[in-house]
Amino acid sequence: MAYLILFLFAAQQIQASVGLFSNQTHRLVEEPIPAKDFLEELAVELAASIPDRPATRGNDYKFSSGGFNCQTDHGALCPDGFVLLPQSQSCLAGQDYEGPCSERAYDFHTLSIRAKRRWSELCLASWPCIWCERDFSKPCPDGWRQTAGGTCEAAVEYDGPCSPNADLSGFNAAMLEQWSSHCGAYWSCKR
Repeated sequence: MAYLILFLFAAQQIQASVGLFSNQTHRLVEEPIPAKDFLEELAVELAASIPDRPATRGNDYKFSSGGFNCQTDHGALCPDGFVLLPQSQSCLAGQDYEGPCSERAYDFHTLSIRAKRRWSELCLASWPCIWCERDFSKPCPDGWRQTAGGTCEAAVEYDGPCSPNADLSGFNAAMLEQWSSHCGAYWSCKR
């Protein structure tokens, strides 16, 4: 019970400062619902409330214990572990999904990339990887620019683990692939 009171207090503080969750917190007090359902609804409401901003390549990766290993495909209809329901654009958790958002179907096609990222964090799910042959004919990854000195400089939004300045001259394709995977900075797919 103490956790519920603490949660309601925190939700009211957020409501006062941001204006989110007002319908949800009143609904919880008026009509008790399972906490899991309440948290799922909050995750969807929070994800949908994030304003759409330009996508940056710096955040488009999955993390594993070995490092950043793939660029994620937020254009996919469903995240990994979810299945597309027949004759709809809704996704339902599959048998292998073990996160907190398994009780209902979700419609992701209207969410921005940033909202999908936030939903992924809250629901412990990730989007599929983009596996393709990369076009290393450009000197720098997408979202990076080549400086006058020939190094690559990341956009301000880059938040990967590597330095925002990299000298990739002399790297062959295998070295660029390794650097790209580790740093979460990707070149476009070959067409």
